[in-house]
Amino acid sequence: VIEPSRSAWRSPIVLVPKPDGTTRFCIDYRELNKVAQFDAYPMPRADVLVDHLGSARYLSALDLTKGYWQVPVRPADREKTAFATPRGLFQFKKMPFGLHGAAATFQRLVIEPSRSAWRSPIVLVPKPDGTTRFCIDYRELNKVAQFDAYPMPRADVLVDHLGSARYLSALDLTKGYWQVPVRPADREKTAFATPRGLFQFKKMPFGLHGAAATFQRLEQVSVVMCLDLGDPGPINFSQPHLPHKVGVI
Repeated sequence: VIEPSRSAWRSPIVLVPKPDGTTRFCIDYRELNKVAQFDAYPMPRADVLVDHLGSARYLSALDLTKGYWQVPVRPADREKTAFATPRGLFQFKKMPFGLHGAAATFQRLVIEPSRSAWRSPIVLVPKPDGTTRFCIDYRELNKVAQFDAYPMPRADVLVDHLGSARYLSALDLTKGYWQVPVRPADREKTAFATPRGLFQFKKMPFGLHGAAATFQRLEQVSVVMCLDLGDPGPINFSQPHLPHKVGVI
């Protein structure tokens, strides 16, 4: 998501209190936004969306938490996202919050129209809270797709690694799969049918039998490379704790 920077740009960080008593880490990109090119891609209007629903009986919602961090920043533009911390200067490899063109950029990404010969059906699954989960049935694709045998961590081993640590941190990896790009040659295999046509994923979707292993490999290798660790298991940190978390992110 981020990397060390030698940029001539530098935006300040801002710690904003949240209603639940925790703190939100923000970056003040107002000066950058004054000179950055604006993305005029149209955003959907709420009244138009409501009209489209009509008399539909079933409605679905997709949770796109951390969706911006699924969008890579062009290498030449990463230095412009630089921000200062007590540990030094960092810049984003994934699209950060706060850029005035970020919402429009995200609106056009994640999936794309498809002309694939593959087609998996969509399935609407009732959730315990009464809403509906939008899923794609990839069972037929999984029968012929290559399986990734990368080992998944065992819960008991993870607990043993924690030992007598006094400080523990959790990173919210909600929608982490959508931070992993699908190789262009393989995107057509993720195609799914909708009433609006055929679409395929540009980011790794849920439901592929190798997705969990692919994400686990990416997560563990990234942590080991970032912190120069020999063991990719849980990280037992002493104080100061926050700088280590920044390093992982």
